[in-house]
Amino acid sequence: EVYLEPMIPRPQLIIAGAGNIGRTTAHQGFLLGFEVTVIDDRPLYANRDNLPDADHVICGDIAGEMSQQDITGDTYIVIVTRGHRRDRAVLESCIQSPAAYIGMIGSKVKKRTLFQNLREEGISQEALDRVQSPMGVEINAILPEEIAVSVVAQMIQTRRSKPGNR
Repeated sequence: EVYLEPMIPRPQLIIAGAGNIGRTTAHQGFLLGFEVTVIDDRPLYANRDNLPDADHVICGDIAGEMSQQDITGDTYIVIVTRGHRRDRAVLESCIQSPAAYIGMIGSKVKKRTLFQNLREEGISQEALDRVQSPMGVEINAILPEEIAVSVVAQMIQTRRSKPGNR
């Protein structure tokens, strides 16, 4: 008798931003079996003490480090940096990737303004349509932990809607 056990890599979760929402999303991703990478440019946040559940913690230019990641069709990206300019730079670094999910925190007004600017710079509507912003399943989340649950629920929804992942 021969037993075969397929070795399927874990889905990858890359979080841009290690603040409260990034940290709690990393924890939720860990609980759900994702390989978690968190990128932030602040040593105070991008460290093992703040992110004990992350597989990889990277401290550096967030957009630059994002562009260095091996993003596949089984990669989930969450953009929760501390400012609109940083969010935009990170989004620009990954929007053309084959990621299964790209979510960006922000209001509908922020999305409208940012997306209009990106369209004017040549980013296709098709690419923009892939971005979940505001991200997360609508559960009236307020606390960082609630927002993380909302975001991870949307990632699960995306993952399970793929053929063969039910």
